[in-house]
Amino acid sequence: MTLRDGSAYHEAVRWLHLGLKIGAWLLVVLIITFGVGALFLKTRRAPDDSMAPNLMAGDKFLLCYRCDIEKGDAVLCDHPDPARKGVKIMGRVVGMEGDKVEIRQGLLRVNDAPKHVSTDSTIFEYRGADGRSKSLPYMIWEHPSLFGEQVPILMPKDANGQMRNHDPEQVPRGSYFLMGDHRPLTLGWTADGKVAPGGGCNSSFCYGPVPTGNCHGVIWFIYSAANRGHSAASSKRRFSFMP
Repeated sequence: MTLRDGSAYHEAVRWLHLGLKIGAWLLVVLIITFGVGALFLKTRRAPDDSMAPNLMAGDKFLLCYRCDIEKGDAVLCDHPDPARKGVKIMGRVVGMEGDKVEIRQGLLRVNDAPKHVSTDSTIFEYRGADGRSKSLPYMIWEHPSLFGEQVPILMPKDANGQMRNHDPEQVPRGSYFLMGDHRPLTLGWTADGKVAPGGGCNSSFCYGPVPTGNCHGVIWFIYSAANRGHSAASSKRRFSFMP
């Protein structure tokens, strides 16, 4: 074997060793990553459309069950009514203990400060759980959240004329006040201001404040979007952080 051949052999062995080291480190990183993920994250499926357009029934998401819950976070909790044990609810934390929460002139108000929505909107079309096509204006709610200050919500464009007021409620100690991003659904109203058939209400304005111990964690990351025929393609909502 010539010197050149021997050098090539040793060079190949060196690169092989380097590749094995890199592979070993990548394996360690993956083990640590998935191990940490298992300690903090759980997979869940959205039970309803209360958080549309951000999260819809059938969507799969990662729940961070060791994350601190803050105002503006979307959370998954057990229903506060003991008679509905086992029922899971989703909502955004709009009030924490001591806060005063109300609906006035179609807007959510927290501690007398209105949470404004944008003047512009687009129509969000989707297929409801009953298979019927539905559409509502897609608007922006100015409210703190995990990754920004603007949260998309669904609500009638003329909310003041179509949504009734809710008297102020003070959030008791050790509780959260939840409200979904799909406003007519979570407040139990249809677009014409009538009470939704069968109640259909999914917010603390209806079921009351939720004890902090009922909440399992923060809805953190959407990794699989159900095909519900909505105007935003499923691929655009797959692999995205929850607003």
